[in-house]
Amino acid sequence: MTEANAMDFSRIQETSDGDREFETELFEMYLEDTADRILRLEAAIGNGDSELCRREAHTIKGSSANVGATRL
Repeated sequence: MTEANAMDFSRIQETSDGDREFETELFEMYLEDTADRILRLEAAIGNGDSELCRREAHTIKGSSANVGATRL
């Protein structure tokens, strides 16, 4: 996979109505939130907490789709 097809930028552009500053804010929030969720997911895996794993993975999948990172 190349960087060129890793993201569907039309998704975040649709959400932001083309406001580049807002797009940047949304993506920064996504990156911060996803990093935290990945840490929680790793901890849940280590603790054998399958319910928390499911919830965190589902949330990561949904928020990724919202910003156009659908391959994630």
